[in-house]
Amino acid sequence: MKIDENNSIYEIITKYPETLEILIEMGFKEFKNMNKLKTLGKNINLKMALDMKQIPLNIFLKNLELKINNKKEKEEVINIKGILPCPVKIPILEELNKYIKEKKENFNIDLKTASMGINWLKEDYKISIKNKVPDIFISAGFDLFFNKKTYQNFQDLSNIKNYNKDFQNDEINLKDPKNTYSILAVVPAIFLINKNELKNEIPDSWEDLLSGKYDNKVSLPITDFDLFNAILLNIHKKFGEEGIESLKKTLISNLHPSQMVQSYKTKLNKPAITIMPYFFTKTINKNSPMIPIWPKDGAIISPIFMINKNNNKLKNISEFFASKKIGKIFSYNGKFPSTHPDIDNMITKDNKYLWLGWDYIYNNDLSELIKKLKNIF
Repeated sequence: MKIDENNSIYEIITKYPETLEILIEMGFKEFKNMNKLKTLGKNINLKMALDMKQIPLNIFLKNLELKINNKKEKEEVINIKGILPCPVKIPILEELNKYIKEKKENFNIDLKTASMGINWLKEDYKISIKNKVPDIFISAGFDLFFNKKTYQNFQDLSNIKNYNKDFQNDEINLKDPKNTYSILAVVPAIFLINKNELKNEIPDSWEDLLSGKYDNKVSLPITDFDLFNAILLNIHKKFGEEGIESLKKTLISNLHPSQMVQSYKTKLNKPAITIMPYFFTKTINKNSPMIPIWPKDGAIISPIFMINKNNNKLKNISEFFASKKIGKIFSYNGKFPSTHPDIDNMITKDNKYLWLGWDYIYNNDLSELIKKLKNIF
């Protein structure tokens, strides 16, 4: 950077905006006022200003260089934020730490457990302010980042051309046609039936569940925000607002999935049916009366997604999160079926998935729609 000390303060700041911060730090507080900068700044040159404060030019230039270098270092830090499902957070962070040790990039990582929700991020981030958007964001569900303001800011850099056949076939396609979102895995919602309570009256589909036969018999994962939002949206798409009203009538209790597995032991508000993540079915005791049912019209899925700023420096780390290694952790550790093409999710072919579809996603502001559906519920 070549600065002519005979140029006016206004000319220098216009050409090199970083100089304004240095001048203010060195005592020229009047330049905070844009009117004074335009008037006074046009009438004095840099040499005159520095002489007034008895600041040598070489000291000014050295401070300016430090300021620029520090700013550059901050810009080169890759910011990764989001939430990960509890069963996979630790093993993914362990692999991420190994990756970081091998690379020269600087990372600022803030990945929290899914149980914390995303309110912490909402407080820290407003989607209209681009510099607060993380370089990479990973989460589950459809809240916050599925709206029209998001679409223009991100690009899929995962380098996965085709998804697992479970999620890219004639019936379902999780691959984003607009190349905005990377879907890493999914959280399926299935039924858990207390056979002591229902005996032969077992629902086999979402349509059956909403038929009225199971009113005041169902526990819903209301506090599992990501999955519950996905359930509301899919019910709305398939059955309209009437479906949300019907879902409301089925509710008897709101339990955490770990409580749902043991709900047959409760005395009050004992649910006959619980809607829960597929993962928790693996914790059912063999002597329990609880049996899992995969809905014949499909398990509603909440996507575990990644969004990236459109920046080539993020390509390697994006490919890491979309790798087979991480896909195995999602699928095998967490029972969250992976979209990676080389992973066998060990889900029976007859078990279908219910997916919102990209037309529905792009034609609706899902954040606003979720608010509306929650109010109805």
